[in-house]
Amino acid sequence: MASLLENPTPLLLHRLSGGQLINRFERSIRLWYMVQQMYGNDGQKWRSQITEPFRYKDFSEKLFASSHNLDTTAKREELSQLCANTSCICQQSALEILQLTAPTKRQRWLKEVSLFSGLDTAELTKRLEIYPFRVSHRSLQMDLKMLEELGWLKSIERGSYGFIPEDQLPNPERDTHSSPGNDDDRESVDFAHILEDIAFLQGHLHLRLDELETQLKHRQVLSLLPRRILVHFEHIIPEDHHTSDRIGDHQACLEKLWRSPKGGIVRFRYRVFREQGREADVIVYPVCLHYVRRAKYLSAYGIDPWGKVAWYNYRLDAIASSLEVLPQGSELIPETLRQMSRQNNLPTTEDIVEALLAAWGFDFYLPKLYLILRFPEAFERWYVRDSYRHETFQRLDPGQLRQVLDNPELVAPQERQQIEALLARYSDTDNHIFYGVWVRWPDPNLVLRLRDWGPNGEVIAPLVVRHHLRDEVRIQSNFYG
Repeated sequence: MASLLENPTPLLLHRLSGGQLINRFERSIRLWYMVQQMYGNDGQKWRSQITEPFRYKDFSEKLFASSHNLDTTAKREELSQLCANTSCICQQSALEILQLTAPTKRQRWLKEVSLFSGLDTAELTKRLEIYPFRVSHRSLQMDLKMLEELGWLKSIERGSYGFIPEDQLPNPERDTHSSPGNDDDRESVDFAHILEDIAFLQGHLHLRLDELETQLKHRQVLSLLPRRILVHFEHIIPEDHHTSDRIGDHQACLEKLWRSPKGGIVRFRYRVFREQGREADVIVYPVCLHYVRRAKYLSAYGIDPWGKVAWYNYRLDAIASSLEVLPQGSELIPETLRQMSRQNNLPTTEDIVEALLAAWGFDFYLPKLYLILRFPEAFERWYVRDSYRHETFQRLDPGQLRQVLDNPELVAPQERQQIEALLARYSDTDNHIFYGVWVRWPDPNLVLRLRDWGPNGEVIAPLVVRHHLRDEVRIQSNFYG
């Protein structure tokens, strides 16, 4: 097993990425390095120096040099400030981590990964210049969680991990050509069916689906194994050819732009639904696409529909024109984006992921507020406890609730007296369970979730959220007399 992990093959990186090598290229390199250090030929050193069970703090002390800032609350740009000219892993590029500095080895690897992923070698070469470990501690914490999900670590308790015995590790070179009807065939057939359901998300998935179905039909297993996993996607976009083609054209234009090493700035007209369809010109740097709220969205930074330089999530079906890629020297490009481009500091997907992890809500650019919720004990036990809502969603015992109230960054001092009066109604804490979570307000997705909980989930604080829901309930009650 140890020898199999020494070489970062396309198949190994693909499996470490959870089947999303294109989207998780940087993360797959980090995961390969971690797995190789844990279980490769030198892995015994890590396992002998990290005491089980270990938490992220123990792991980070081993991962980084002593010069690296291990404060999990520090900003990303602060973490590596003292690491220049050191041997810290944050100072190594993907090229160095993968040990591809030799030209012949590098070209062979680029060709193999290009054939496997569909990315051209120019784009891959550009990606090898990144520094995979110059990321936030939160991103690395998610890396450990992903290793646990992939079977390379075991979860001992919340936030604590242990190593896997060598004979139980995932096999990076598992044979996928054994007899029909085995577990691999079952996985492949299930995967093909799921691809059918999600292929609308990205055009190249149809190509992968065709290839996989051809292989399975050739092996005469597709019809032998009935479908057992059904995926139901809600989609609010009408299925007429005009709308679908227009969305597909927008996505194809963006994907082509992202394959270019330099990227680019785009201009388009956008229809603002919440303002009766008012159309506005926007000029933005497109960062990534999401499928959320039953539609496709583009997260982009630049001149928004209100003329401000800001982040915004643009629904693809609301883009009312074609996407125009502006020339690099265009006078239409705002100075903010020009300067960020000159400094090689344009926004990244990692920036968005960090913001999404920091607070609950898809509109990651909205103000962040600390929400205190109350649930009846019976409802909490069956519908809230042990469920995942967000990284910051946590149950608050009486002592923790007091600490929250005493923290002016979590509870506004001018609201504290009224909030304590609300909490005084529920002195029998055994029958009332409290939770806290960071949220983006007023994120529509969050509002929908709070509405879903209805009378079983009471917002205690902040008052702006509580009063918003109170006003909604009053209006709704008038409908029913």
